[in-house]
Amino acid sequence: MESNSRSPIFSGFGELLEGIVTVRAFSAEQRFLDDLHGKIDVTTKVDLRLTLDHAMILMSVATDVVQFLDDESVAPVEL
Repeated sequence: MESNSRSPIFSGFGELLEGIVTVRAFSAEQRFLDDLHGKIDVTTKVDLRLTLDHAMILMSVATDVVQFLDDESVAPVEL
């Protein structure tokens, strides 16, 4: 998923490099920079959201494990 979210950044940058002469001829550098920054912002938000989701899942599973291990109805396993 990470590579899919970064793909627009790389493709847009590649297109910019291919057409840099045209971009400069029409003084459109700021428009392309704004577009690139917007794509980076979206990618960062997606990455942050995924990181937070993973942390919440991990905390939920860890809480369930601790509750399971603390449950008095579970008999200890003897080796």
